[in-house]
Amino acid sequence: RIADPAPVTEGSGGTTPVAFTVSLSHGSTQALTVAWQTVDGSATAPADYAAGSGTLTIPANATSASITRQVAGDALDEDAETFHVDLSAASAGTLVDNRGSATINDDDAPPALSIDGGGCTVLEGHSGSTPCVNTVRLSAPSGKAISFSVQTADSTAQAGTDYQALGASVRTIAAGATSLALPVQVNGDTLVEADEAFELRLNGVQNASPGSATALGVILNDDNPALIFANGLE
Repeated sequence: RIADPAPVTEGSGGTTPVAFTVSLSHGSTQALTVAWQTVDGSATAPADYAAGSGTLTIPANATSASITRQVAGDALDEDAETFHVDLSAASAGTLVDNRGSATINDDDAPPALSIDGGGCTVLEGHSGSTPCVNTVRLSAPSGKAISFSVQTADSTAQAGTDYQALGASVRTIAAGATSLALPVQVNGDTLVEADEAFELRLNGVQNASPGSATALGVILNDDNPALIFANGLE
């Protein structure tokens, strides 16, 4: 039979050994052999561990021997993962519990999430709409998908008139990615007015620590009163 090894902590780099013990119910006067092979579970080779296969020999009069594989360290925040070692083709006796499973525990802190640069700025234009793009960024890649709710709120700009509101909706940064663009459409007009702003708010962050969770979208007025009057628009 093969026993599950104690869980191993992956570490932030290098490798850490994990040993699977294969044991006999009692010793034999002859050496015994058994074939073995690693099998991916939620952990995959070679990213998480070193795959392998071969033949294990338990010497005569011994009752156990071990198969050692190396677990790869990384800096990704991720769930605990497992991989397996399967036994087959024993030279004598009967195989019992022919699969051993190793658990790799993660030891990395979740990344921080923030809105890049604190906000966006855009000229409103005279018609149509123009995107004001905020970028949400992670301080480091993650092995988990990062989700959060995003919603706009009026400051000096008014939703529907000056910009197109975003209702509360869940957005996701895929595992391994580090950023996501969040465009808000700004409505163009020919009104002479002060610069205006709206807020972009992030809530309910999952699998990351929230850093900067609010940003301003600044709408710059680009209407010239003299030009508007000359064109007969006012």
